[in-house]
Amino acid sequence: MALGTKQSLYAGLGAAIFLMGGQALILTSSLEGDERFKLLLVATIPLLVVFWIGLRLIRSLSHRERILRDKASKSEESARNLKWEASHDSLTRLINRREFKNRAEQLCRQAEMAGAHHVMLFLDLDQFKSVNDTCGHHAGDALLKNLPPKLQQCLGEHDTLARIGGDEFGVLLPGATIERGIEIADAISRTVRDFRFFWHGRLFEIGISIGVVPIEYDHCHLQTVFNAADTACYTAKEAGRNQIRVMHSGDAAMQESKRHARCAHDIPQAIRENRLELYVQEIRCVHEKKGQAKHYEMLVRMLSKSGEMLYPSQFIPVAESYGLALEVDRWVVRRALSWMAANPKVVNPGQCRGSSYSGCGFSINLSGQSLSNATFLDEVLQMFGTYGVNPALVTFEVTETAVITNLDTARNFISQLKALGCRFALDDFGSGMSSFGYLQQLDVDYVKIDGSLVSKIANGGLENAMIVAIIHVAQYMDAQTVAEYVEDDLTEKILRGVGIDYLQGYLVHRPMPLEALNISVPANDDEMVQAEMKLVV
Repeated sequence: MALGTKQSLYAGLGAAIFLMGGQALILTSSLEGDERFKLLLVATIPLLVVFWIGLRLIRSLSHRERILRDKASKSEESARNLKWEASHDSLTRLINRREFKNRAEQLCRQAEMAGAHHVMLFLDLDQFKSVNDTCGHHAGDALLKNLPPKLQQCLGEHDTLARIGGDEFGVLLPGATIERGIEIADAISRTVRDFRFFWHGRLFEIGISIGVVPIEYDHCHLQTVFNAADTACYTAKEAGRNQIRVMHSGDAAMQESKRHARCAHDIPQAIRENRLELYVQEIRCVHEKKGQAKHYEMLVRMLSKSGEMLYPSQFIPVAESYGLALEVDRWVVRRALSWMAANPKVVNPGQCRGSSYSGCGFSINLSGQSLSNATFLDEVLQMFGTYGVNPALVTFEVTETAVITNLDTARNFISQLKALGCRFALDDFGSGMSSFGYLQQLDVDYVKIDGSLVSKIANGGLENAMIVAIIHVAQYMDAQTVAEYVEDDLTEKILRGVGIDYLQGYLVHRPMPLEALNISVPANDDEMVQAEMKLVV
């Protein structure tokens, strides 16, 4: 557009100069001497003014055109940079984990639809931590930058090398057999073994652990392949430095990975078909008084397609690994609140006049995926509004690991729901090394001591001292303590002696279907005794 404008200006100036010059020549042809000179001078001045204005306008347009061209160029470059940053690791300039998974998923689809064969490698550097610890992160970064070009030399033109996190790398070998995968892994192992890293006069020799897995028709679910590769790499690392482990389709670990994949495929369908069921297990107060409200933890179980009842330990880890835990949590919260709203006789002590029954509250478990989800908090708040359940009757349990992973998000989640009236329990406490450090940053009402500590308390060792310390810290923070996995009289006696507040486990109460609570809520105390006897039987 600017170029056309300039051409029009040039044409207009030429026409103006020609017309004005021609008229001046006609007028001066009949004049002589000074009069002719004066007339030509007067006629020339407008020409010069028009010419000067035209030049200024042309220069302005040229400058504007140059600015627009530069802006367009910078915008295109910025878009290219953003696209590159989204798919690449800035340190090594290799593709990142996200892009690696995208490419791996394409290979999985090819294997499923066309029967193609591919191979995935997981690489984990040995002795990398010693470089970081000895010389600092700058040295570690330098090592990570220098090594990939050496690894790339072991690969073909169409193979992919990616940094998938920390000192871990991934390799995709399209169209490769498992035999070629092993050859590539061996070449990488030799290359790393021969690699020498110097830093400020110090020499480091590193190793690499490699897991090799096929991507083929009967093993082409992306998460299954990832889990298998990770397991193979971990097995190689456990065996020592510079080891290679191949995961074949018939291996036990591969079969387990496939079982997990089938389970992951079944979970969303089970939710749609209402094959999840809620069970409850009582959390009993050590100093329980007659008429005191009871409290139960809700436990989810899944009915498989074959009719087998799966316990939480059989499918919840799979749901977390495959990113399905949020769907499970959403179902559990909705189902729990809707059931509480539909059964006021169980929940509301006012419905049980003439008896000492005082109602009950419930604990609901939430995963780390739910804590970190941007919309889940709003969904929970909306569900409380929809079902009209008293928030004070609900305690949300979050694991120590989930909270540590999403600390800021967890604090916001806890803060907003506590403001509504809900309570919170920190589950599996004591399983991590930094437990006490994080406890002071969280406003929780209950601390549930990890079952691995409780089950060993009778041994009188370190576990006993840790439980006593947890109880003292919780008391200082005005939080109450719950001991899980209480399964024998001796454990209960010791826990009572050290000052635990609540007990939970098979000794106290075995899980039962949520609907069974309906028959355990009588109209009077005599019926209560009879109902409890039926439940025991």
